[in-house]
Amino acid sequence: MAGSYADAMRTAAVLVALVTTIVSACGAGATHSRQAAGRPQLVPWVDRPAPVYVAPQPPLPRYPTTAPPCQASQLRAAGSRVGVGMGNVMEQFSFRNVSRLTCLLRGFTRLSVESAAGRRVRLRARPAYGDTYSGSIIPADIGPGRTGEFLLVGTDMCDRAGPRYTAAAFGVPGGGWVSSDEPLTTPCPGWQITSLGLPQRYPNAPPHPSRGLGALTVSVRLPARIRPGSSLRYLVVLRNPTHSVIRLRPCPRYEELLFGAVVVQREYWLNCAAARPIGSGADERFAMVLSIPSGIGEPGKLSWVLGVPDSPAAVVFPGG
Repeated sequence: MAGSYADAMRTAAVLVALVTTIVSACGAGATHSRQAAGRPQLVPWVDRPAPVYVAPQPPLPRYPTTAPPCQASQLRAAGSRVGVGMGNVMEQFSFRNVSRLTCLLRGFTRLSVESAAGRRVRLRARPAYGDTYSGSIIPADIGPGRTGEFLLVGTDMCDRAGPRYTAAAFGVPGGGWVSSDEPLTTPCPGWQITSLGLPQRYPNAPPHPSRGLGALTVSVRLPARIRPGSSLRYLVVLRNPTHSVIRLRPCPRYEELLFGAVVVQREYWLNCAAARPIGSGADERFAMVLSIPSGIGEPGKLSWVLGVPDSPAAVVFPGG
């Protein structure tokens, strides 16, 4: 009985020691984990040049263009409007479809005007393909009672503008001339004419993303001085202000622009392989290295842009 009691006591002592060792080890492991969690991880820089990022653009809305071309007999000149500002001149000419059929306005009109001497004069203007400072006009079907247009654009920043004409007439690509009593004042030489149609529509800007890579915020920490001819080492912090975890997928690129006497532009891939998903309210810190040419002079500022839609960015000055 005494032997059994001694054996039991020895067994109990061994168990207590074993439990104490396990608890101590777990405590030490937890302390180590907490220390590791409290110590910010710095993602190392990788030398992986990337192609220039081009943000995807939504397709521009188009108008139906299936009707037959408008004939001059289907159109009536419906007025003009002149806009002047910042040295620019814009004249808008409108045409109403007075027929019972939808027709297509496209292509460039010919211009004929009456001079102060009473002579018919053909005018020449350079075709404007695409946007002008007053917008752009694109082909469109014009329904009965609806109105199309074209623009004349130019500048009045010259010593003497062109003459003022009356009784402008417009030759349409579908055939014939549309007569009007509209005056026309030609601006300085080099004016442009848009095609016939309707003003280009543009999609609404998308709302700021509430999640995903575009929702990240960027901050940059530069040293107090940037030395030309050396390697600039600095820090970029990507912070997640959302309530969701943001993963660096697909791995984005980034653009660096360092402004001085010359501009240094670099595109690199982010080191996503060494980075962690960024939790809600958390951030991930990235080491950056940028070679500075000796001829840049005294660098003024650095722009850092993440190559994703909505492009999170930061601009910072040395020591700022």
